[in-house]
Amino acid sequence: MKMRRLGNTDIYLSELAFGGASIGNLYTPCSNFCAQEAVETSWDLGIRYFDTAPEYGHGLSERRLGDALRQKNRDEYILSTKVGDFLYAHHRVAPKPNKFIDKLPFHLRYDYSYDGVMRGFEDSLQRLGLDKIDILLVHDLDPVIHQPNIFQQYFKTYIESGYKALEKLRSEGVIRALGLGVKKTDVCVEAAKHGDYDCFMLQGNYTLLEQHLSDEFLTMCAERHISILIAGPYASGILATGPVPGAYFHHREANAEIMRKVTEIQAICASFQIPLQAAAIQFPLTHPQVASVVVGAASAELMRSNVNFFEMKIPSALWDALAEKMVA
Repeated sequence: MKMRRLGNTDIYLSELAFGGASIGNLYTPCSNFCAQEAVETSWDLGIRYFDTAPEYGHGLSERRLGDALRQKNRDEYILSTKVGDFLYAHHRVAPKPNKFIDKLPFHLRYDYSYDGVMRGFEDSLQRLGLDKIDILLVHDLDPVIHQPNIFQQYFKTYIESGYKALEKLRSEGVIRALGLGVKKTDVCVEAAKHGDYDCFMLQGNYTLLEQHLSDEFLTMCAERHISILIAGPYASGILATGPVPGAYFHHREANAEIMRKVTEIQAICASFQIPLQAAAIQFPLTHPQVASVVVGAASAELMRSNVNFFEMKIPSALWDALAEKMVA
């Protein structure tokens, strides 16, 4: 599998990465065996970049991913996880239901302070059972996740406190790269005014349904040699399932307008005899600033399918037709 360099670092990422949300029981339960198989199959197919987060299954994804990767040579793969999501136990009080099914019995709170970042990093190492993390991303520091006033408080805390922890970890060689894992590019642009970043992971927001990133964001990334990582190329579901009843878009049931757009995109892909999923998973890598596309799977079969879609040859005329449709 082809590799791309991450910013100005000495890190090279496989163009397709394994995303750990699915093995954290995102929407659907996944057994330990299936999780292990999904990671093992990804490895066999050439994937060497693996991403996870404390939020995914409230620690379950990190535990499962660490169990699988611990069997591998640590110098042969790149691992990223996230801080800002802080897990804690509350005796006899179960965490509230959310999109992660049968998650571990830990509660989630957000902590973007210096101490929160340091504690979160150490906790992740222990859940993973590994002694190093290559890329550390600040998770969900985003007005899409938090109410505006709460977001402003969190962002201020991070800039004045939490970022210093990341910078310390990188300067000491404890981590090799740092970045944000968010939905809004505006947050990345503002954060870059106060720090030095290697990458930004965007959760969706650059897919076949959303084919434009702001000029300010792209110019900044190019000038500063900041790589872009795209997680969720299927837009949390609908670009994998197609416009079927109950399809998800950004973790919500897709509305009629989104269903219409996906129907049109699917028809264009079909006219070139290209599956919708293949176009979705390859689209982000058509931009030279994108270093890797992160996609999850809760089974070996699904991961094989993702890699098959990723390896299909797509004519440039299809990208032109899709771009023309989005402008129209």
